[in-house]
Amino acid sequence: MTRTISLSRDQRLFAALFALSLTLVACGDKSKDTVVSDQTGSVPAITAGGTDSPTPGIATSGARPAVSSNYEDGESAYTQGRFSDARDIFEAYVTTRPENSFGHYMLGLSAWKSGDFARAAEALERSIALDSTNPRSHINLARVYIDLGRKPEALEEARKALLLDSASSDARRVIARAFQAEGHVDSAIGAYQQALAIDDRDVWSMNNLGVLYLDEGDVDLAIPPLARAVQLRGTSPVFQNNLGMALERSGHVVLAKQAYQAALASDSSYSKASVNLDRVTALVVDSTDTFSVEEQAEGFRIQVGMWKDNLPRPIESDSVGQVTPDSIKQ
Repeated sequence: MTRTISLSRDQRLFAALFALSLTLVACGDKSKDTVVSDQTGSVPAITAGGTDSPTPGIATSGARPAVSSNYEDGESAYTQGRFSDARDIFEAYVTTRPENSFGHYMLGLSAWKSGDFARAAEALERSIALDSTNPRSHINLARVYIDLGRKPEALEEARKALLLDSASSDARRVIARAFQAEGHVDSAIGAYQQALAIDDRDVWSMNNLGVLYLDEGDVDLAIPPLARAVQLRGTSPVFQNNLGMALERSGHVVLAKQAYQAALASDSSYSKASVNLDRVTALVVDSTDTFSVEEQAEGFRIQVGMWKDNLPRPIESDSVGQVTPDSIKQ
C-alpha cells in the first residue's frame, strides 16, 4: 500500500527555499572557504575578496518598523542578499515556531552571512538539536566555528557531516580548512585532494589548495590548481588575483599582469588586484615568456583524474569517529 505524505505549509515553503539555498550557499558561502593571507611589504597580498553586504534597512523617524515573521519574507530577503533583514525575519519566525529546525537553519545561515557568527552558531546548534540528520547543517556550523576560531569543534562537525554523507566534497574542504588553520599542512592537502577526487570542478578547493602552497612557498605547486580554477571560473576576481600572485612570484610577470587585469575586469573595485597591477606595471620585464597557463590547468585536470581513480573507500562510522590529521591524510 502506498502511503501519501502531506507536507505542512511551512514544510512546502522550506522545500522550495532549501533547494535554492543550496545553490546560494554553494556560491556565496564558499567565499568563506578561501584562506586569507594579507601580507605587507614587497610581498603581494592574497585576499579572498569582499564579503556579502546586506542592504541596510530604511529608518523612519528613528523608529524601527515591525519585523515580519513570515517565512516567505525571510526567503525573499535571503535570496536578494539582504542577510541582516533575513536574520531579523527568521529570528521572529523561530520565536513563533521554536521547534521548526528549518527556521533555525535559515536563521543560522542569515546570521552568518550578515557577520553575526555567534548568533549563527547558536541557531545552527539549535537546528541540529532538533534534527541532526541534515549534513549541510553540520557543514555550515563547521564553517561558522572556523570563523569563530573554534577549529577542533569545526573538525568534529565536519566529521559528523561525513558520517551522514561520505561522498561530501564540502565536508572534506571544511576539514582541510580546519587542519590548515591548526598547521597540519599535509593533512589539509590530503583533504583537499579527496574533495577534488569527489568533485573535480570544486573551484574553491582548487583555490584554497593553491593558496596553501603559496603560504608554504611552493609556488610551482600553487600555479596548476589556481590555473584550473581560473579556467573553470575566469570571472572570479579572487581566482584571477591569486593566480596572478603565483605567476608573479614565479617570475612570470607579464602573465601575472594579465591575471590582475582580468580580476579588475570582473570587479573594478577589487583593490588588492589594483595594487598588484600597479606594482607589476612598474617593472621592466621580458615580454617573450612562453610559459603556458593553459597547460598548467590541463595538467592539474589530469592529476585530479588520477586522484579520482584512487579515491579511498567511503569512510565508515568507526573511522569517522577518529578523524585526526593521520586518519584523513592520504
